[in-house]
Amino acid sequence: MEYLESYFVFGGILKIIGQLLFLIGCIVLVLKKKNKGTVLMLIGAILSILFALASFLLTSIAVGKGTTFLARATVILNSIGQFPLILVGIGLLLFGTSYSNKKR
Repeated sequence: MEYLESYFVFGGILKIIGQLLFLIGCIVLVLKKKNKGTVLMLIGAILSILFALASFLLTSIAVGKGTTFLARATVILNSIGQFPLILVGIGLLLFGTSYSNKKR
């Protein structure tokens, strides 16, 4: 329990690194094979980073406003935070189907 803050910081750093690597991968994919699927994946990756920043800011603001506000903010963030993942999933499906159709 002594190093709990360090674990949170380390987890945050890993999340940022993962999101940046995913964003770079999506950019490369759009540059190499531009279609609706890859563009949706790129938009999802960008939104994922923006939502992570908004989540950090909103949580920081909510802490000072009380537990009820913090609980509401958490519910909202958890609900809309899945939207970028849905976009990436749809984009991956579109890319996969277009890629498999071209191979035939």
